[in-house]
Amino acid sequence: MATLNASFGGAFLQPFPVQAIVTDGAGTQATRSRSIIIGATSWTEIEYEPGTIRHTSAENAGSDRVFQVEKPTASVHEHAEVSRMNQEPPKSVRPAPSGSMFVRETWRTNCGTSDPQGNRMFTCIFDRTYKMRDPGSNTLGWSTDANGMRRWTPEFGYVLAAITPALDTDSQYATASAMGTSSAGQDTRIHVVASTETNLA
Repeated sequence: MATLNASFGGAFLQPFPVQAIVTDGAGTQATRSRSIIIGATSWTEIEYEPGTIRHTSAENAGSDRVFQVEKPTASVHEHAEVSRMNQEPPKSVRPAPSGSMFVRETWRTNCGTSDPQGNRMFTCIFDRTYKMRDPGSNTLGWSTDANGMRRWTPEFGYVLAAITPALDTDSQYATASAMGTSSAGQDTRIHVVASTETNLA
């Protein structure tokens, strides 16, 4: 719990809002709920473009032909949505994977409406998208398949969701990118198995 509070700057997942007396700059006191994480959602999405085109044979019994006309690319989108009482949630993100290039990032905050006691719900939505391009070498998940085509799949066979206050930072491997890490002793329950294997038969 100490790790959670230190990482996210406040009380964490308490079952009910805890009341506290706060004093503003004019010395006026009011009873409000403490800043606690109310809810959190996060996910990671991969969009893979193999750079191929498929030509259909004009013959009834002829087979199709697949050609790779450009290098493949992988687009990764991370999404996190966090609700917190009386305080804007922190912007906690994973580091970018090696060989990636950011193309979009947004951070939206909804301050909510105050109730008669001055409490309000802050909801923040964080989205970012980055692309990974073929470096021409067999590294970082890039390789050449048996058909001579370049391809990509997550380097360690899985991806990680964006960071969420629903779990502590240690169990989420907060220092790892969404592409994961080869470190031993991980909690594999947070791994989302992923592959971009293509069957061209």
